Amino acid sequence: MDAIDSFLAHASGGGRSAFVRNSPAYATGSMAIIRAAALFESEEFAPFLVDTSEDVARAIRTTRHIASHAGYRAMNDEVFWTTLTVHLPPLVAQWRRAADR
Repeated sequence: MDAIDSFLAHASGGGRSAFVRNSPAYATGSMAIIRAAALFESEEFAPFLVDTSEDVARAIRTTRHIASHAGYRAMNDEVFWTTLTVHLPPLVAQWRRAADR
């Protein structure tokens, strides 16, 4: 969770204007998604993800596939930015709370 939080902070730290394709912020945002998707592939983290809907898990995996396989040309930058700044931070906080129980 710490790594994902760090990646999110770096990706969004410069604001939307700094979050452009091929920038360090964009690459770091991709790593945040890749690391978040990896949580769903490990039995070790399964107990902390039980409250995450299958739709959310599928969306994270889909974004990861686009970022890591299809390349940035297939990425909708506004949706990606919103995912990193609006949708993913509360999920990480939820997962962290679940792990702390």
